[in-house]
Amino acid sequence: MTPAGGAGVVERMPIPMGVVAETGATHPRLTEDNLRHIGGDSGPVLARSARSRALAVDGTVDDPMDLTQTGWAVLLPSDVDPAIREALKPLLDWRRSRVNDDKLFKVFEGNAGVRPGQTAGSWAATKGVSLAAPVSPRRGVPYYLLMVGSPQRVPFEFQAQFDLQWAVGRLHFDKVEDYAAYAQKVVDYEKGVTPPRRRRAALWMPRNAGDLATPLLAGAVGTDFLGEGVSPPLGQRQKFEVHSFIGDGQATKSKLTDIFRGTVDGGPPAIVFTGSHGAEWAIADPAVQQKRQGALVSQEWERGQPLQPEHYFSAEDLPADADVNGMMAFVFACLILSSANFVRSSRSIPRNCGS
Repeated sequence: MTPAGGAGVVERMPIPMGVVAETGATHPRLTEDNLRHIGGDSGPVLARSARSRALAVDGTVDDPMDLTQTGWAVLLPSDVDPAIREALKPLLDWRRSRVNDDKLFKVFEGNAGVRPGQTAGSWAATKGVSLAAPVSPRRGVPYYLLMVGSPQRVPFEFQAQFDLQWAVGRLHFDKVEDYAAYAQKVVDYEKGVTPPRRRRAALWMPRNAGDLATPLLAGAVGTDFLGEGVSPPLGQRQKFEVHSFIGDGQATKSKLTDIFRGTVDGGPPAIVFTGSHGAEWAIADPAVQQKRQGALVSQEWERGQPLQPEHYFSAEDLPADADVNGMMAFVFACLILSSANFVRSSRSIPRNCGS
């Protein structure tokens, strides 16, 4: 599909995710007119798609999971609060010791950081690297790249351009102490201070009554996880057990609470995948929106019902006895669940948020 600047045909328009909290309405199916404002793909995207093989790293790296080959770097805004830099120090020191090579461990800060308004291409050019070429870690930007800062300061587009080739993550919290909590929890887990997780995955996906999007999502993604299609179950090669909580009686708010507590069948999971609507709260009440925007809509909700507390799981709902140290969560939903609130509530490693 090429919405603008080129030929393309959309055979089946996607159905948006999302529930308007105050009314219980969902967004209508997209139309061609909805896509007309989307610009064409950038040069790096087109260049990458034109290659017959898309390799993230070049031939100098035999094992992309080995930090001594790939390296690791953190990219900070040029005007980052020094307190944030200090809060991340335990993680930076730990990563430096694991890489054990100053050519492959980098902290891009100050003049080497991201300047206000700077594009990904401009920053890459200052480091002598290309956004479209396989990554050569020793050329100046290691393969694993942690970006720090708000989307207003380091835009999502900047991150997405690097994510074409690099393995990119982002940290952005409201409070400095949340950066410190994240850094210490990661280091403690990797050093074995907290017990390691067993290879279990939990799949939580509602099929809401009267809804179109969630049954389609659960049917498309759930079958792949469970090996009900043509492929074996995801994670089978890595010897993961997959426990599914899909639809009626399963993808409930209480069940998700139990998953985070580690009291579900199979025990505490190492990986949690959720696929659901996200709650959309009106900007008229910024305090409510900050706390609940993107909350995960559970099986209890039916299309057309205004959202009630029993219909969604927000950061406020994470129990005090949650067993989430070392847990990785992939949250597929619309909008954004506040990871800062999640970390503050759980005092644990935060999860990735898909949208």
